[in-house]
Amino acid sequence: MAKLLMERLWQGTLHLIAAIGRTVKNDLMPLLAKLLRKRPASKSSLPSCRRGWRLPLPP
Repeated sequence: MAKLLMERLWQGTLHLIAAIGRTVKNDLMPLLAKLLRKRPASKSSLPSCRRGWRLPLPP
């Protein structure tokens, strides 16, 4: 009985991890790509942002 319960719990955990992984891949990756694409443009158009931003970005 306990073994079955543990197996059921393990399967549920795997499903949860897989679902989270899919969500991250589908939702967060495009968002991250959008942010990375947007950064150089916003950097050049907003001087107030540039003052505190000291990362050497390629031209």
